[in-house]
Amino acid sequence: MAAVLPAPVPAPVETNTGGVNKEKLIEIGRPNGPDLQLKFAPQTTLDFQTTTASVQDIIKNDSSITEVLNVISFLTSTTRTFNDMVDTLNSAYDGTSNGAIDPITGYYTAGGNAVDFLPQTLNLETLAVTAPGAVLKIPVSILKRRGAAAGNDPDSFENMSTKGIGANADAHVKTLFSDCVKQMIKLLQQTRTILGPKGWTDLFQKVKGGSKKTQHRRHRRRYSSKQY
Repeated sequence: MAAVLPAPVPAPVETNTGGVNKEKLIEIGRPNGPDLQLKFAPQTTLDFQTTTASVQDIIKNDSSITEVLNVISFLTSTTRTFNDMVDTLNSAYDGTSNGAIDPITGYYTAGGNAVDFLPQTLNLETLAVTAPGAVLKIPVSILKRRGAAAGNDPDSFENMSTKGIGANADAHVKTLFSDCVKQMIKLLQQTRTILGPKGWTDLFQKVKGGSKKTQHRRHRRRYSSKQY
C-alpha cells in the first residue's frame, strides 16, 4: 500500500502592508490595489515613429481599439485562414461573396471569396520577427476608413499604396507593434481619466454582473412566480 503523503503546507501570507489598509484602498477606488499609481513617461515618449515610412501613420492618434487589435492580430496570429481570424459576427463582411483582399496591394479586389492571410510575422512569445518573403500589405479592411484629407470618409480609404512590411521586416514589424502598444497606452490613459479609479472599478463590477446582492436580487426577480 502506497504511503500517503502529507498535504503541502500553504505558503504564509505576507502582511507587510506599509500601513496601507482596506479603507484607504477603497477611498481611491482600488479595493485590491495596487497601492500606488505610477505616472507614465512624458507624452513625447508615446509619439508614433516617424522614420520608417513604410509603416508610418498606419496607427494614429484616432486609431480605435478594434483597429489596434486588428493590426496586432494580423502581425501575430498563428492561424492565418480567413475563417480562423475574422469574427464574422462583428464584421461587415462574412467572406461569402465580394470583398476579397488582394495580398499584393492590400486593397479589395473585384469579386471572389475571401483569401487567407499571408504568413505571421511576429511571435508574441519571443518577439522574433519572420520576414514575409515579399512585401506584406496591411489589408485596408482591418483599418479605419479615413478617406482623403477631408477626414473620416465611410466610402473611401486613404492611400496605403506605399505602406507595408518589406525586406527590412524586423524594423518594420517591431516599429508597427510599438505604435500599437503606444496607442493602447493612450486609450487606457483616456479611459482611466474619463472613468476615474472608482468609475473603472464600477465598470468592471458591472461587466462581472454586479455585486452578489445585485445578482441575488436579479435572480429573485427572474424566477419570481409573477413571471409564470
